[in-house]
Amino acid sequence: AHAARGGYVLGICNGFQVLTEMQLLPGALMRNAGLKFICKTITLTVATSDSAFTNGYAKGAKIAVPVAHHDGNFTIDAEGLARLQGEDRVAFTYDQNPNGATADIAGVLSENRRVLGMMPHPERVVDAQHGGTDGAALFAALMGGMALAFLAENFLGVSGPAGLPKDVTDKLSKALSDIVADPAKPTIARIRGGFVLLQCGIGVSHEAAAPQLGAEGSVDV
Repeated sequence: AHAARGGYVLGICNGFQVLTEMQLLPGALMRNAGLKFICKTITLTVATSDSAFTNGYAKGAKIAVPVAHHDGNFTIDAEGLARLQGEDRVAFTYDQNPNGATADIAGVLSENRRVLGMMPHPERVVDAQHGGTDGAALFAALMGGMALAFLAENFLGVSGPAGLPKDVTDKLSKALSDIVADPAKPTIARIRGGFVLLQCGIGVSHEAAAPQLGAEGSVDV
């Protein structure tokens, strides 16, 4: 129901397999080509930056993300592959294919670009003390997308970020990016005479406190 309403869904590893079995994503996850469990850090290429999950990366960027799977061989027929590629729905590809996946595909997007399934584990590389931070941009971008949806639906009366004018989404996206870079610094968005305090990627109605914060770091939308 959440996905049908256009909600964001992220399926990692076995979660990717579940999304294909539920037909929220095309294709299937089969046994690795070598029939062995694979657990190592690999290099991915960001195949598209046009989604709430991947817009924190530049298209073509290289990121290091671990895999840990036995059934990670993404398989899809030629027609389905052509559709994924033609609609720019391949999110990530392997630089060195570890499992035999069709066209080196490591992650794919749904038609509405709000469902992402991927075999590698970005959640395991969000802290330098855990060995890397290349996955952090995915979650920061997703939080930004959810905050935009919150603002759009609760303050501008439109359904999700897609209903916002481009200049508004550009301004809010920039504000949210600044917050990710410096979470301690609040940013005020003035929307239709009200105020929203944007902090840590979350939009919160904060009409009483926002004026007291002053104009510094504010953005008018």
